[in-house]
Order: sequence, then structure tokens, then C-alpha cells
Amino acid sequence: RARYFLLTALFIFVFLTPFHWVGFFAPRPALPFGIVALLFDAIGVGLLAAAGYFFLRRLKYGAGVARFARFPFRRGSTLELHVDAPRTLPQHALATATLRCVQERYVTTGTGEDRTTNVECFEVYRDTAPAELVGAGAGRQALRVSFAILADTPTTDLASRPCRYWEVDVEAATDGVDYGARFLVPVY
Repeated sequence: RARYFLLTALFIFVFLTPFHWVGFFAPRPALPFGIVALLFDAIGVGLLAAAGYFFLRRLKYGAGVARFARFPFRRGSTLELHVDAPRTLPQHALATATLRCVQERYVTTGTGEDRTTNVECFEVYRDTAPAELVGAGAGRQALRVSFAILADTPTTDLASRPCRYWEVDVEAATDGVDYGARFLVPVY
């Protein structure tokens, strides 16, 4: 996500360069162009801040690694995985996990020539549980995550367009940059 926010911010700044020139530096400056450019500059700065946050989180905690007890997960059974806990995660941090099923859908807006179709994500199932810090052998620690998957929930369907998938988010509030990791999980 850091890369996406950074590239979007850079695109905005490059795109706004002519507006800054017309609004402030042209022989006959047009102040409305400059004001609009400054408003979009604020959006660009916000995107840079978000990119910096995600970059610092990756630097502090590294890439998340999940280990599955079995694979794939079946409806009506238990989903259990262990997320390698980074050494920088404090012992007192309260981690929570969120299991969700996401269904992508085509959403059409507008009419006539102004009609556009986009893919949007909708959450069709959600469950939250605490993630327990446990020993994982050889001096390592892991966050154990466990969910009961209901028998009547939808399955993963990545082959269809739009697709449906399951993911687990593990988060913990800490001093400074919070911990967060997301993993796709196969539920069939």
C-alpha cells in the first residue's frame, strides 16, 4: 500500500505542475488555478503521509508470515493459523484478528454516455477474535488465530469475475506505528 500511495501522490504533484505555473508564476497569474492546485497539494501531502506510515510499519515489523495448521479450510470446521510475531511487537500488545469474506461486484453508475462500471468490494461475512501470543519454538513467538467457519458461508471463488475471497487481518495497537498484517485464506 505504501507504494500505491507514493505513486499516486507523485502523479498528483506532476499533474499539478502546470496549474502551479499558471496560478502563480505565469506572466499574468490566474489565482483560481493556484488555489485549486493548493487544495490538491493537500491531498497529495495526505497520500505521502499514508505512504510514510505504511513504510514505517513495514520497516518496524517486516513482512507478515502466516503458517497454516492444515490447508485449505473447510466450511463447518475451524480455521487456525499462526502468524509469526515480529520481535518488535511488545509482549503487552493486545492483538485482534478479523476474518472476513469479500465479494467483488460490478457496480454501474450514471446513465447514457456518462455510464461507468467499476468493481467494488462488499463484506459478506465478518468475525472478530483475539489473537493469542504463543511460543512457536526456537525462541520464536507467534500469534495464534482461530475461527469457527459456519457451514452455510460462501466459499472462495477466485476463478469468477468478479471474484470472492476470504482474508484474515491481524492488528495490534502499539506505541508509535501499529502492527497490522493481512493474509488471504482459502475456504472451500
